[in-house]
Amino acid sequence: MGSPEGAMAEACSEPIEAFLSCSCHVPAGQIQDHKRCSKALCQEIESQIRACSQKNLKAALSQVEAECPEPLDAFVRCVYRAGPHDFEERCTQQADALRACALLSLGPAKSHFFNPSIARPASLVSYRVASGKTEIPGRVQANGKE
Repeated sequence: MGSPEGAMAEACSEPIEAFLSCSCHVPAGQIQDHKRCSKALCQEIESQIRACSQKNLKAALSQVEAECPEPLDAFVRCVYRAGPHDFEERCTQQADALRACALLSLGPAKSHFFNPSIARPASLVSYRVASGKTEIPGRVQANGKE
């Protein structure tokens, strides 16, 4: 399994198969022999796929938090300091270390759920800093601690 799509297809196979068998992915005017499910059913199946993906992301994040605390904190601190426009250039080493630890911790398939958090880290950084899970030296925390 070498792709994020492959990892998601394996982990969330039931709703993905339902989505495909309902022809939800085919534009309505282009269906010939297939019967398309209702728009409401297609939306429900899409919600199931999103929920499955989110569940797997949360599980991957929990495992990375438990098994990779140092590289995770180093990456979050680097991104926080570098900002949204410069983190890719300035945090390459921290990203690589976190990606390697996540791969060892999660394995190739599950790491695909976590890797987008490294590529687009805004939510991860916000969550870790706001919750106090990653302390930023010199930043006043919500509880008044520095």
